[in-house]
Amino acid sequence: MSDPAQPTTRENAWASLGYRLQLRLIRIIDIFSILAADLVVVVMGYGIIRLVSVLSAVNSNFFDTAKQISEGAFLLLYSILVIVDIFEFVRGEARERSN
Repeated sequence: MSDPAQPTTRENAWASLGYRLQLRLIRIIDIFSILAADLVVVVMGYGIIRLVSVLSAVNSNFFDTAKQISEGAFLLLYSILVIVDIFEFVRGEARERSN
């Protein structure tokens, strides 16, 4: 049985094009689902940070420093989450191509 990614005749070329387009669309949907999940995390984190800054009535240098540290820690953890998601996606793509 021949691989649809490798057309042997002109008729198979159109079938191969459809197959490759389906694979690309699936990859695009996978990427957008990963980005949507990451967007939910960043919106929730930003909302919590804004809520804390609005509700905090204490104007102390200690609390301002703690708030800045927590914002930095959130951004660091979010960056790590995005990097891990990208590596998992790339690893899955590489595994799929090797099969």
